[in-house]
Order: sequence, then C-alpha cells, then structure tokens
Amino acid sequence: MDPLQPIPTTNLDAGSDSPLSAQTDLLEVVQRMNGIGLVPCSQYGTLNQAVIAIGSLKRTLAYGADVTVSANITIPSNIELLPYNDAVINHSTYTISYSGSTERWNMSKKFNGTGAITGFSEVRPEWFGAKGDDSTDDRQAFICAAASGGEIVLRSK
Repeated sequence: MDPLQPIPTTNLDAGSDSPLSAQTDLLEVVQRMNGIGLVPCSQYGTLNQAVIAIGSLKRTLAYGADVTVSANITIPSNIELLPYNDAVINHSTYTISYSGSTERWNMSKKFNGTGAITGFSEVRPEWFGAKGDDSTDDRQAFICAAASGGEIVLRSK
C-alpha cells in the first residue's frame, strides 16, 4: 500500500445507527469531511519522516497517540496536524515550526517540552497545558504561548 494514499473509507451514511467506536472510524469520518488526503501518523516511523514523505502534497496528518519529535522540525502549511484522543507532541528541547491549520483543534494540551513552538497566527495557552481552573499555576503555559509569536486567544468562561 502506498503510504501517501488516504485510508480507504467504508459506507458511513449519515443515517447509519452504528456508533463510531474504533479510531479508524473516526479517521474515515474526518477524511470524508476533509475532502483531501488524510493519513495516520502511525504509518510513518516519526513525525519527521511523515513530513519528509508527504513533501508538498496537501495532507492532514492525524494522530491519536502521543508523538515524539527527535529533531527540530518545520511542518509546512500544506500539512494540517489533526490530534485526537488528547494526543500530544513530545518535543523535549527541539523546535517545532508549524504554519498549518489549527481550526479543528480542541482545547486540550498539544505540546509537551521546553523547545520553541513557532509559526502560529493564533495560539491558545491550553495547547501548552494551561487549565484555567483558578487553582493550577498556568504561568509556564502562558509563557510558551507568548513565545510562539502568535496572538494569544483566551476562552471565555
């Protein structure tokens, strides 16, 4: 199977009464909604290898388990990262530059590490671990969000 081909879809009609329970079902639904090639990050050895293999093709790279980055990485705008199941990118001290879409990201933590995360036009402190619960010290998450260079977006209570 060509690693750049989208995963095959099954018949997921809107009227279907079967619940979506397996993560492949979620990937298939996202692919249908997305309209472009969706590839699971797990089919590559690393996120770095996925970015190299995808090259200039327009792809959505989905991951439902934590991913570890082992070198500085630039993820170009033709690649959209799509985390689900509260998966994070563990980047240690490495820098991640990401200019793809974040429109479909939820408010859960996305990054774990001390390396720089850059390239965002808008950034949410929650992506760096902020809780906003009035008891957790969220200062480090705000520092990381501010360092990203993007406009900080706060959720309303």
